[in-house]
Amino acid sequence: MQKRQVAALPYHRKRGVKILLITSKETRRAIIPKGWPKKKKKEHAAAAKRARREAGLKGKVGKQPIGVYSYWKRGKGHYELCEVAVYPLAVTRLRKRWRDMKDRRMRWFPPDDAALLIDEPDLSTLIRQFAKEFAGKRGKPKSSKPSPARGRSNGSRSERIGVVHHGTTKEPSGPPTA
Repeated sequence: MQKRQVAALPYHRKRGVKILLITSKETRRAIIPKGWPKKKKKEHAAAAKRARREAGLKGKVGKQPIGVYSYWKRGKGHYELCEVAVYPLAVTRLRKRWRDMKDRRMRWFPPDDAALLIDEPDLSTLIRQFAKEFAGKRGKPKSSKPSPARGRSNGSRSERIGVVHHGTTKEPSGPPTA
């Protein structure tokens, strides 16, 4: 059985759509804020809380996910398949201090660059689709029903754009091997 996580896709529209990526604590891969939802908290609120905790972000979170993707989460000595619901977060404020600030780096990217840095092909596709729907519109992106993204494998270009990156599995077809 897949476990379910929630994630925030932080964005802003100043001088074009930009996506905020953060680094993971252990492998320093480019990711978006994500985690386990709390039982008594709505998923979109849990995604916004993750963004505050992991990146010091405040903003307006969408109540409907823009889509879902799956990935293999590394545990202690094992991997488990997780499904992640992604909620858009229009960033209005960056806090000066936040819980994980010593453990993570963050940076704004144009959507295509952000999509190239992400290891999960389905999340890369969601980022591109989100930006495409958002392009030329004011306010919120067009709401869409959550659906699995149709991803394709892409190579990492982290070294060219300045985010530290370590390789992981590209597709959730099976757990990574050592």
